[in-house]
Amino acid sequence: MPKGAKLFSYDYAAMEAALKAVKEGMSILQASKQHGVPYSTLHNKSTGKSPQEKKLGGITFLTKDEENMLVLWANTSLEAGFPVTQEDLLDSVQYLVKELTRGTPFQQGRPGRRWYYRFLRRHPDLALRTPQTLTSHHVAVTPQWIMSWFNKVETHLHEKHLEEILQDPRRMFNGDETTFFLNLKGSAISTVKGSKNVHRRVIKDDQERLTVLIAGNAGGDLCPPLVCFKYEQFPQDIISSMPPDWGLGKSASGWMTGEVFFEYITNIFHTWLVAQNIPLPVILFTDCHTSHLTMHTSKFCKDNGIVLMALPPKTPTPTHGHCSV
Repeated sequence: MPKGAKLFSYDYAAMEAALKAVKEGMSILQASKQHGVPYSTLHNKSTGKSPQEKKLGGITFLTKDEENMLVLWANTSLEAGFPVTQEDLLDSVQYLVKELTRGTPFQQGRPGRRWYYRFLRRHPDLALRTPQTLTSHHVAVTPQWIMSWFNKVETHLHEKHLEEILQDPRRMFNGDETTFFLNLKGSAISTVKGSKNVHRRVIKDDQERLTVLIAGNAGGDLCPPLVCFKYEQFPQDIISSMPPDWGLGKSASGWMTGEVFFEYITNIFHTWLVAQNIPLPVILFTDCHTSHLTMHTSKFCKDNGIVLMALPPKTPTPTHGHCSV
């Protein structure tokens, strides 16, 4: 390929849809933008300069069955109160590609926005959502609204034939994560009147943070937490100071990620359930905005008796939020 040349890739369905749109009167430029296909290729095919049956590019990288599996997961997650976001979907594709050991042009195996929007066009019935930012005006809830949510939970469990979970407090869990900032914001200090350039010495990263994820059940049992740090490699003093049953996670930002949440569910939460002889299945309520759900996490939970349910977005748990230490 000549230096500086671009490799255009599109799916066959998008090109066919664009050709149909041009045939029905849409301009080639508009059809190219709307369906995400190269303008020059669409122009050549629609004007007869190149045969329409010649399928150049057109690589989707996932099979039809694999893409349908993603759609089914996203729609099923929504039923449990977890609206799948763009990041959740791309995280899931990244895990899937890694699991399949399949070569793709995706950077680090993770598709970008172009693939994402073409995926949506291939699956217009996909129930993806954009997370809502709730203002104080919308945070207010009513007793009727809360009771409606409880009824939805009971209906969901009834449809899955899992009503017996609600009869055992040891099988009902609430999970929550809290971020701790390790540097306090500026607070008043004592100094000589008239002094200028008053400083306070802090660690080098004023945004350094850690995130703690913990779960407990209605019977009063607490599962060991997971602490997520902003490290590339853990310092030895951190490792040695942690209780042996606690989990250690890391991310580039110090926030919880889909990968860290998966490690918590598989290596800490489920392992602890088995060790404590807690009957399965159990139900785990989490904040729908901080669960970082991926298809692999959903599959593990389904296979191992963990029912994930989202707490109402307008009613955060009392401990949810950010703290400074």
